[in-house]
Parts: sequence; C-alpha cells; structure tokens
Amino acid sequence: MSVETTCPVDLEDGLARVGDDREFYQELLEIFLEDAPERMSELLSALAASDSEQVARSAHSIKGAAANLSATVVRDEALEIEQIGRSGNLDGLEVKVKQLQGSLDQLAIFARAF
Repeated sequence: MSVETTCPVDLEDGLARVGDDREFYQELLEIFLEDAPERMSELLSALAASDSEQVARSAHSIKGAAANLSATVVRDEALEIEQIGRSGNLDGLEVKVKQLQGSLDQLAIFARAF
C-alpha cells in the first residue's frame, strides 16, 4: 500500500515500535479496532450523560492505545476530546466524537489494506 499524506498512521514509527514486524503491527491494529467500538460506546454514553470526567477517561484510553500504534490522527482527535472533557464544557463535542469515529473508520480501511 502506498502511504499518502492522508495515511492515518505514522507507519515508519509504528513499524519501528514493533521491530519492523508488519504482521505483528497489523495484529495490534486489529486488536485495537476490535476494542474501539466498546471504547466509543463508553465515550458516547458519557457524553449523553454529560459526564465530563468519563468523557476524558474514555478519550484518554483511546488516545493511549492509538499513540502506541502511531495512529496519529486518532490519537490527536482523542487528545482533543480528552482535553475538552477535562475542561468540563462538553458543548458541541458531538461533532468531535463523530469526527473521531470517522477517523477510526479510516484506520479500519487502512488496516484491511495493510
């Protein structure tokens, strides 16, 4: 697969993290993507309940896992949601959460093609 500027991961860094083992990296991506729906469900539930602390915790969990994979787009969006959650002002956060879901969908497409 060619890596374009829209690539959802820093592939060079991600592969370096796993000793350039592409198979292992793909396996880790798949594990993350299998877990992501549950994390997103937690995030959406927290948002619906206006629980800013849980929003921050859920986003932090997604951010950390994405960072370990060098999934930079997901990491950055989850970080932004985490920071908003910590601020306590959740106004308009639905748009950011939808954007994060879209980035997770893009990551899934990348993983299938990888």
